[in-house]
Amino acid sequence: MVAALDHVPGVPPGSLVLLHYFLGQIGRALGNREPVSAWQARVMGEALVLGGVPMREVVVADRDVRPVSQLTEEEVEDLVQRQAKAEFDQALADLVAYCEEHCIGPQEVFRALDATGSYMALKMAREVLPVASVLREVGFRPPQGIAEGAGTLVWSFMSLGRQKVFEATQDRAGGWTLNFRVSPARQHHEALQRLPEEASRGDVLEQLLVMWESACGTGTLPPALAPALEYRRHQLAIASVVRP
Repeated sequence: MVAALDHVPGVPPGSLVLLHYFLGQIGRALGNREPVSAWQARVMGEALVLGGVPMREVVVADRDVRPVSQLTEEEVEDLVQRQAKAEFDQALADLVAYCEEHCIGPQEVFRALDATGSYMALKMAREVLPVASVLREVGFRPPQGIAEGAGTLVWSFMSLGRQKVFEATQDRAGGWTLNFRVSPARQHHEALQRLPEEASRGDVLEQLLVMWESACGTGTLPPALAPALEYRRHQLAIASVVRP
């Protein structure tokens, strides 16, 4: 669904967003500091500058959005992908123009891209979001027959001939309990983790990674959890520096 933002402090009235999915009741959203029903949304057009940082993905209160047009889930995802590709193409064109102007060679470009990619990945990992939003990014969805925002999400897939199932349930206080099981299991295994209503993207991914490793070891890893390894390495590096 395409919607316009109304009555959000610091946001121009009428700013358009694509509503990805309904998050249900969360602790806070853009311009709101009390519990509200909220959506995960992607900004259309120019990024919103919030706290001096350009933002493409935001969490907005249901009461602050005004529907403009109804789109299917497939149409929303297609628009998001096309917008992301357009932004990437523009950034690449800007990079080419800069390199031509400053006579930068291919090796310098690759080193700069690697450094920029690592920086952006770490910046995304540190971003604090509703846990429900991060779980949806990974691949969690409501079980069949369960409504959006009902506080139950599942991520199920086959790997190496075995069914892997992550389940997430939200309690009345807003926190989440994560459960992971494998079937058929060589031996009974069930892992539990708990998360608050909001957490950094990296912390959520690492909790999922810990659950995976406790059941499946450190071999084949779902691609969606790969960023957790880099985040873990960074956290360990920081700990080694600050450890007395």
